[in-house]
Amino acid sequence: MLKRLRIQGFALFEDVELELDPGLNVISGETGAGKSLVLSALGLLLGALRGPWPFREGCDEVELEAEFVLTPGESGAPSSASEATLCVRRVRRRSGKGTCHVGAEIVTARRAGEVGRTLAEFAFQHAQLELGSNLAFLRALDAFAGQTELYREYAQVYAELVEAEREAARTEDELSDRELRERRLRDRVASLERLQPAPNEHGELRARLAVLGRARDFLELAARVKAVLCEREGSVEDELSALVRAAGRASDAPLGVRSLVEALQRTADEVQEAARAASRLELELDVEPAELSRLERRRTELERAAEALALAPDELGTELECARAELASLQVAEGRLVELNARRERARDRARDLASALHERRSRAVGELSRRLEAELADLRLAGARFALELQESLDGALTAQGMSTLSVAFAANPGEALGPLLRVASGGERSRLLLALRALGVGAQVVSHGSLVFDEVDAGVGGDAAEAVALRLARIAAQRQVIVVTHQPSVAAWAGAHFRVHKQTSQGRTSAQVERLSDPARVDELARMLSGSGREQSARVLARALLRRARSAPATPGDREEARHKGRRSALWNGRAA
Repeated sequence: MLKRLRIQGFALFEDVELELDPGLNVISGETGAGKSLVLSALGLLLGALRGPWPFREGCDEVELEAEFVLTPGESGAPSSASEATLCVRRVRRRSGKGTCHVGAEIVTARRAGEVGRTLAEFAFQHAQLELGSNLAFLRALDAFAGQTELYREYAQVYAELVEAEREAARTEDELSDRELRERRLRDRVASLERLQPAPNEHGELRARLAVLGRARDFLELAARVKAVLCEREGSVEDELSALVRAAGRASDAPLGVRSLVEALQRTADEVQEAARAASRLELELDVEPAELSRLERRRTELERAAEALALAPDELGTELECARAELASLQVAEGRLVELNARRERARDRARDLASALHERRSRAVGELSRRLEAELADLRLAGARFALELQESLDGALTAQGMSTLSVAFAANPGEALGPLLRVASGGERSRLLLALRALGVGAQVVSHGSLVFDEVDAGVGGDAAEAVALRLARIAAQRQVIVVTHQPSVAAWAGAHFRVHKQTSQGRTSAQVERLSDPARVDELARMLSGSGREQSARVLARALLRRARSAPATPGDREEARHKGRRSALWNGRAA
């Protein structure tokens, strides 16, 4: 349950903080004051809303923080948390960057949303649109039948089935032209194996043939090098040998002479190495015409093979291994398809069993859900409302994400009227009361029996006795779980354990919204304003006091009195935890 909410830099709010009660909390205020912005901030914090974050003018970041009291059996805390409270905080900057904290952990926005869904359930005004979806009623039926976990198991198995079918289809596409591809690959491997290309063989051949093409010039160069260095009379080698002998005759030669002799000897060694390199070059270039023809044929053979295979000649060496690997992958893919088909059949059989169990339980519960909804609506002053919930099983046993059931929904608000689509035949007030009835039965889209239940103007479009009935229904729900509601109805606000008023104020040319928890005298003023518009009429103030006395008086029925006692025990627990 939500204990504290802080909003900073958000829309009209500079820095506001709300301390909430465990029961019914109402938020009121004049039109445009920013009442719904409080719930929007909470929804963005907990991941129930998506969209742009409204930054306050002059603020570079929005910071939202909520502190929850965790009751026994409530989920939502991180695995490492054992304390009685859990803090959820999000910071969003104008740059779009931000951070999310759950307890002491920094988490992703997705994880924060997962935790948020376990802590609070939201029923915003746009949520009424879900009533027009047969899928929403099917989810409500599952929750009502107590088979939410069974549906989750089915959804997991169905997701596995869809993934197996998708992967099997992809593998079948890969193998659809398997025979043709395999034949082409085998021909490719065979031709390459006959050719036996070495890595970079073509490049090396080109370089060698380029050298051999200039063999005459290089042979003449090698001959000149050998003649100058060592073969002719007075060669460099002879002169160096004579210089070494001359410099080394004196045994008592100074140090400088010995260094000269060593340098001359090194030079002589290098001259000999150069002469030997020239000899090796002559041997390398001494190629028979037949060998030259062979090299040229090999180069031509590689180039023709590369052209036929649409490759660069230097890629031939690696293409053989690639073709062998691709050929082997076809055989692996064939085995994988067999495994995928077996996995798909196992998932389909399991999904069918679960879908059948879902449909059977839905069939047993659908009539009772209709009766219970009609009873709830009767308490909300729609005594003549009728529902027609028709559950059908797919004839061919086809599976969908919802199982093998389809649910059609028809509604009539008054006796004698024809049943029709809910969004077409129901007024805004009737849809609001139906949404409240669904939540009162605990069959909302996200069932959180211990978490906070958040309504945004669920009493919109209703008044008089219907508004009184809405107020009583909210109070009854609040006896079991925390309720937070934005309202324009004084008869609803009078039942609140905590009443907050949102109002605007202007200071130094800046407008900001403030949230004030009202004391008893201030509640009379606010209820009088909600009743008359101005709140100054004495009759409105008298009626406001009467509404408060009536809400605080002993409940009318034994069941209500039991709920009131339960609410008192929860308030004591809350205060004890807060202490």
